[in-house]
Amino acid sequence: MATFSWPADLYGKVLKGSFRELPPDNTFQSNMDTGPPKIRRRSTSNTRPIEVSHFFTAADMVTFDSFYDTTLNSGSLPFNYRHPRTQVLGEYVFTELPEYVDMNQGFRVTTKMEKLV
Repeated sequence: MATFSWPADLYGKVLKGSFRELPPDNTFQSNMDTGPPKIRRRSTSNTRPIEVSHFFTAADMVTFDSFYDTTLNSGSLPFNYRHPRTQVLGEYVFTELPEYVDMNQGFRVTTKMEKLV
């Protein structure tokens, strides 16, 4: 497991309908000289990308910014996070910069990350 964990007070703020998940892209297709292409598994494990939007208040934004910028060195370090669908704790890493959108009483923060194996 990673050294750092998602701040506990930021759980439970996932916006309804904002969660997206893709299964691991773990197959490889090879064209054959004759016949159909051969499809095989690349490895026994692979990363699982997810996208989640959270609703954060101004105070939550201070917590998130500190976690992202300082604790994770601008999002470069892995962290422990509870998967929104399964509620299983796993090790994740950010794959893109978080996106902040101003809403009436707070901010929608969209994060893209991958579950590490």
